[in-house]
Amino acid sequence: MQKGGIERFRKRLGTSVVVAMMLLLSMSMMAMGANQLHWGFGDGEDLPTGQDRGVSYFVDGVGGNDGNSGTTWALAKRTIQAAVNVATTGNGDYIYVKGTEFAEDVTVNKANLHIIGEGQYQVSVRSFSITYPNVEITGFYIYKYTGGTSIASSNQYLYLHENTIVIPESGVGLSLTCHFAQVFSNDFRSYSGIGGTGIDISSSACEANIYDNEFIGFTTGILLNTANKNFIYNNRFYGLSTVYPATSITGIQISSGNYNTISQNWIGYCTNPISDAGTSNAWLDNHWDGWEGRFTLTRAHGTTQQTVLSNVDIPSEGKVTVRYWFDPTDGDIQANSVITAYMYHPTAPYNTVLLASVGT
Repeated sequence: MQKGGIERFRKRLGTSVVVAMMLLLSMSMMAMGANQLHWGFGDGEDLPTGQDRGVSYFVDGVGGNDGNSGTTWALAKRTIQAAVNVATTGNGDYIYVKGTEFAEDVTVNKANLHIIGEGQYQVSVRSFSITYPNVEITGFYIYKYTGGTSIASSNQYLYLHENTIVIPESGVGLSLTCHFAQVFSNDFRSYSGIGGTGIDISSSACEANIYDNEFIGFTTGILLNTANKNFIYNNRFYGLSTVYPATSITGIQISSGNYNTISQNWIGYCTNPISDAGTSNAWLDNHWDGWEGRFTLTRAHGTTQQTVLSNVDIPSEGKVTVRYWFDPTDGDIQANSVITAYMYHPTAPYNTVLLASVGT
């Protein structure tokens, strides 16, 4: 084949490859589109129901009517509870909610249900009580202002993401007594500026993943109460104790629990960044804003404490290994000496926090 023919053949081959790749990409995108959610709120716009999902129901708090079937926007329900009531357990039904304020305390008593709000700043509801497994809630502003609980889940497989959850002044933003919850990309904010608990986990086998959430203004950000094997990472806690200096504010508290992993969280402006009364919990690479470490050696026979290592940047690592040695000829130092590690802040109103007390 002549040189010119070879070049023309190469060009045709290159063009064919590009066209084939574009066709494959187009077919892949079309295949993906069959399973992806493309949600717009155009007037009368209905969402398709694919083969891999149940029925889609629609809620319009302004133009809907609970006497409608709820299967199109034109026949939308008026309340979220009415849509939950007609959904079928087990089919993977979807409920789409148009933005408005719903003065509802919704009971989710259907399994495999997806409740999707238009956006966390467009649609609001008072509370959700979830008693069935495999429930997704996203896109809501959930505002139980005083007392009680904004969201309570007592069954397995909760998927809670991209919501704003108001922490009641004397209550709880999210109460988990379920298994295998996924809680991520939510904003937990106190109604009164300070008070309440962001997340309360009271289950010995919850095994929740809590990550990429933000907590602003609380008495306790996350409380683990008889809670084991939870993974809490990459959350941000802003306690606002500079605004309320007389208030004791804790970022993460383990009152009872084992084998929890707390990693890469940022905890700022808390009088007590952490509190751990459990055992075998791992604190890794967390950061406490403005806090420093101090280690003291308590020697045998009640002698005066000696600082063996001070001003260690505990926040950057979250876990520090202290190495020390004893002079074997010094009879005043015995094997039952104790190393005590404290985290402290140099200015009031912050408190000293006991991190660990380890014997030799």
